[in-house]
Amino acid sequence: MKRFFYAMVAMVMMMDSAAQSATTASAKDTIESFYKAYIAQLHKPRRALHPAFSKAFTKAQEENGKVCEKYAKGDICGWGADGDPYIDAQDFDNKLTYENSQITYREDKPGTVTVSLNLFPSDPKLVKESTRTITYKMVQEDGHWVIDDVMGDNGKYSARKAMADENASFRKGN
Repeated sequence: MKRFFYAMVAMVMMMDSAAQSATTASAKDTIESFYKAYIAQLHKPRRALHPAFSKAFTKAQEENGKVCEKYAKGDICGWGADGDPYIDAQDFDNKLTYENSQITYREDKPGTVTVSLNLFPSDPKLVKESTRTITYKMVQEDGHWVIDDVMGDNGKYSARKAMADENASFRKGN
């Protein structure tokens, strides 16, 4: 009876471990899958593809949206309102594809994924100016990696901080 019990416990543990590894991609894999799909639809007029965000980041976006709706009075307001936050720019090459973007991914520590890509691959003279670096701070929720902050401008800009600062500025009346 003891052998049967231990065999059942071992089998349940192996099944749980296999299920977790089969359903949970790494943070880097999550971002890479998003960019493959995102860049493929980048030239379409209405881009509705977004990565999965953490509950806290979603709450920050919703709060920022409410503040913008109440105070902005037609001004540009809200995260991503003045450019594409996933390429950290407003413009890109009409011939940009995933294959020619020279995109790279780096996960220096678990949950921190840095993406670099060239937005104007058709013009080799613009490589330095047109390369963007975006860092994603990620957390695990419900067994999946989700974005908790987006660091643009080569890591100098935090989406969370920008939303909080914008909210505070509008509430003060500035």
